[in-house]
Amino acid sequence: MSEEEEENYEESEDQDNEEDRVTGVEITVRFENGKWSVQPDPAVVTVGMPITWVLRGPRLTVPECLWTIYFRKGSPFHAQRGVPSPTVDELRVASRNTNLGTLVTRAPQALRALENAGINIDDIVDHQGVVGPVFAEEQGEYKYGIRVTNVANNEELGDDDPILIVR
Repeated sequence: MSEEEEENYEESEDQDNEEDRVTGVEITVRFENGKWSVQPDPAVVTVGMPITWVLRGPRLTVPECLWTIYFRKGSPFHAQRGVPSPTVDELRVASRNTNLGTLVTRAPQALRALENAGINIDDIVDHQGVVGPVFAEEQGEYKYGIRVTNVANNEELGDDDPILIVR
């Protein structure tokens, strides 16, 4: 690579990094039939970058869920951005059942109509919650947990342990 090409590449990479810092990272979490899907895993972010988790339970039939993102061995998040303080080790959001995900799968005509309209049926879910944006303050590699609980009886429906890398 010539010196000029290398400079252009570095400038392009810097612009991409700046765009990431502005737009942040969205971590999509799906819990379906007892199985987890977390994208991206590992999630790689830089200090100060906004991080948002979108939590989805496509066919969770319980009335209300509590989604918890937790850090047991250190957290990259502070209670107040820029102010030294104890770390935040749990982030929570509750979701109520819309029944939309279940209804769509039980109504083949509606399902075909939605698909024909270009609607992604994976986006039609019974439960959805959003945590964030939050801003990582500490560099490191963090194995964290994601748990979903049935609020009515406090039964844990599932737990997973993805990775967050903060550079």
